[in-house]
Amino acid sequence: MRWLSSIGGTRNSAICVVALTYLTLIASNRADEAEYARIRAAMNKLGPLVGTWNTVVRFFDKEGVTEEVGTYTVSRVLDNTYLEFIMERHKKENPERNRKIISYVTFNPKSNQYDTTYFYARSALRVTETGEYDDATNEFRTTCFIPLEDGVNDETVRTITSLKEPNKILYRHYSRRSPKETSERMDLEIALTRAH
Repeated sequence: MRWLSSIGGTRNSAICVVALTYLTLIASNRADEAEYARIRAAMNKLGPLVGTWNTVVRFFDKEGVTEEVGTYTVSRVLDNTYLEFIMERHKKENPERNRKIISYVTFNPKSNQYDTTYFYARSALRVTETGEYDDATNEFRTTCFIPLEDGVNDETVRTITSLKEPNKILYRHYSRRSPKETSERMDLEIALTRAH
């Protein structure tokens, strides 16, 4: 009879474990769904970026301004959890020699910020920025700190993407390399015009 009561105790323990696991999964799914709703709501603010864009890229340095052209294709991926940017740019006179970047943007409900991660062709470098969307100005702003970016200097970066016009977007990139530079400078501007 002892073995019968031990089976009953084991069965009751197993039922308790299954019930607790089931309740934990239900609570987890509800939390996941609430977080997913927050992600979708935040990503919808960046919805105007979705589409195909012709770009004019201007680099500013001591020698002056260098201009390139290219395209951006922005898509919603992974159930609208991310925006995927596929970027290509080249000098007007040499379209075969181009540069490509892929980036992904998502909203992190735990930090209440956007995360943007960049991946570069022919490089293992990955850069991640954090940011926010300003409803009052329709601007997406990010910041990033890259230690020893060039092997010597730390780089502090901030960007502003203006989403004020539905068919024209302006992206500005500011940086400071320290200790080499003591002040921030705008080193890149990209004008995006919606391709029709």
